[in-house]
Amino acid sequence: AQALRPEGINWPVREDGLPSFKLEELTAANGISHEAAHDALSDVHATIAMAQLVKNQQPRLYDYVLNHRDKRSAMAQLDLANMKPVLHISGMFGAQRHNIALIVPLAVHPKNKNEVICYDLSADPQQLFDASPEQLCALLYTPTAELPEGIDRPGLKSIHINRCPIILSAKMADPAMAERLGISGDLCRTHLAALRHYRALDAGAFTNKIQAIYSQRVFDEHTDPDRMLYGGGFFSDRDKRSMERARNCTPHELATNSFPFEDSRLPEMLFRYRARNFPDSLTQEEAAQWEEHRFQYLTEPEAGASICMEAYQTKIESMLADDGLPPGKCELLQQLLDYGDSLLA
Repeated sequence: AQALRPEGINWPVREDGLPSFKLEELTAANGISHEAAHDALSDVHATIAMAQLVKNQQPRLYDYVLNHRDKRSAMAQLDLANMKPVLHISGMFGAQRHNIALIVPLAVHPKNKNEVICYDLSADPQQLFDASPEQLCALLYTPTAELPEGIDRPGLKSIHINRCPIILSAKMADPAMAERLGISGDLCRTHLAALRHYRALDAGAFTNKIQAIYSQRVFDEHTDPDRMLYGGGFFSDRDKRSMERARNCTPHELATNSFPFEDSRLPEMLFRYRARNFPDSLTQEEAAQWEEHRFQYLTEPEAGASICMEAYQTKIESMLADDGLPPGKCELLQQLLDYGDSLLA
């Protein structure tokens, strides 16, 4: 709504001049009661109230998004054969871009049929043509601060069609709106033409390369710090002191202080500690990284979880199909099913 139809809603601005999408600031700016920010139930009521505000002020946009939220509709909007550009709303694009970008679908994820690999047309695709899948995978998951000088992250972006993605026709961004959003039509068309030309040279090889980038990321029980915690040796006294210091830090200090760990497991463990306990301490990039990690563990069997979400839901649904199920147990199973859905929301 802020990017495409901002009228009728007050949009708070951060100190740096960019729009703020924090729930507590949105509710305050629009006179919506939100007495206990970050309390789960209070946040739910506030979110519903914000959705009602959008529905009242921008009913056509609200109805469009609501009617296209299921995965069949989402997939129908992603024209892989013709590489047709669409507008996509995602927090990964950042407030400086109004959380919107013109993207083009490239291929279905090699391991997850509900994930479509796309490309952000604001990014030069030459890197995609020149680098190997291994190199591109490494760059894709390297923190921005650790990228080699002069090297940008690939413009690849996945859309999970079973997570109610917001996908809109590119026609919704007329020239005036595109200028306001910082979307250069000429630049996007140039990059789209390059991608189409590259695929036309060998469509099969193009798809294989894109999918190979996402096949490189392997979840190995011997390298995942959570799963090797009791199999990777004891921590040094120096690392124990650093961990103690981390536990005594405020969320802000955790995000800004340096912790020179000796053990290679600890940087990732510290990141996950922050993500699980102090999500507000994460940068936008870190939050997106955590969300991707969390979603993969929930949905991809090879990620190492004891049960993935599809198997979890299938098991519960098979139990619910039992006509002789007592009402109390039926209600409990339905609550478990709803809980699973909430983890993917």
